[in-house]
Amino acid sequence: MKFSLVTTLYNSEDHLFEFHERVSKLFKSLGESYEIIYVDDGSPDASIRVVQEIKNSDSNTRILKLSRNFGHHTAILAGLEHSVGDVIFVIDSDLEERPESLVTLYDALQSESELEMVYGVQAKRKGNITERISGSIYYTLFNALSDFKIEPNQLTSRVMTRKFVNALNSYQDKKFTFLHLVSQLGFKTYGIKLVKESSSDSTYTLRGKINLAIKSLTLGTTRMLDALFVLGFSIFGIGVLITWITFILWLISPSIPGWTSLLCSVWLLGGIIMISMGILAKYIENTLIESKSNPRYIVDWFQ
Repeated sequence: MKFSLVTTLYNSEDHLFEFHERVSKLFKSLGESYEIIYVDDGSPDASIRVVQEIKNSDSNTRILKLSRNFGHHTAILAGLEHSVGDVIFVIDSDLEERPESLVTLYDALQSESELEMVYGVQAKRKGNITERISGSIYYTLFNALSDFKIEPNQLTSRVMTRKFVNALNSYQDKKFTFLHLVSQLGFKTYGIKLVKESSSDSTYTLRGKINLAIKSLTLGTTRMLDALFVLGFSIFGIGVLITWITFILWLISPSIPGWTSLLCSVWLLGGIIMISMGILAKYIENTLIESKSNPRYIVDWFQ
C-alpha cells in the first residue's frame, strides 16, 4: 500500500519545516511507502523555495507548481489528480490542524470496509462570536437549500480511498467548492471531531469568505431560483390585495395620506428586485464559466 498526502502552499513558509517533519514522522510510524505533494497555489512568499530545500533532503517530497493562484479548493483537486497513493490524506500546511490527527482519521477509515472518506469536524468552531454566528447561518442556509447535505464546520483534514478520489476527479466542474463536490459522490463517509488550533492567521479574508458562501449557495442548488419565483408570486399577490384595499379606501375617502408607506414600499421592492437580479446574475456567471473550455488550472511544473 502507498500513501499520498496533499497540501497547499499559500503564505506557508513559516510552518513548512515543522509541518514536513511531523507528517514524515507520522508516515514512517505507519510503515508504508508514501509521497507528500506540495501544491504551490501562486504563493507570494518563499514557500516554494522552502519546499525545494526540503525536497533536496527527502525523496518522498513532490512539488506541483501552478502557474498562478487558482484558489485553495482548486489547488487541492490539482494535488489529488497528481497523487498515486491507495489512501490519500489532505490537510493544510499552516498547522492549524494537527498532522497527528490524520492517524485518528486513518484508523477510523480502516475500522469499517464500507467507508470511503473520514473527515475532521471542529469540536468547537474557531473564531469570535460573529464568525460563529455567520458560520451557523451559512450551513443552515446551505443545507436548507441544497440537494446535498453537508456536516457543519468541516475541516480540510480528511482521509480518502483511491476509489473516492477517482470518483472526485471524474467531476470536471470549473467553478466549485470542495465540500460541494464531495457531498455529491454518495459514498459512505464519516466525521470525527478534532480540535483546530490557531498557529497562524487565516488566508481567507472576510471578502473571500463571503465569495465562498455565495459560490456554495449558487453552485450547490437551483432552489434559490425556485425561491425567487415563489417570492415574486407572493409579492404580486400582496400587491393585488393592497391595490384593492387602496381602491376601496379611495372610494370611501378620496384623499388618503400615504407617502411614507409608498416610499417604504418602493425601497423594499427595489431591494428585492436588485437582490433577485444579483442571484440570477450569479447563476448566469456560473453557466458562462462552465460553458467555456478553459482548463480548471494550469501546471507550471511538477517534480
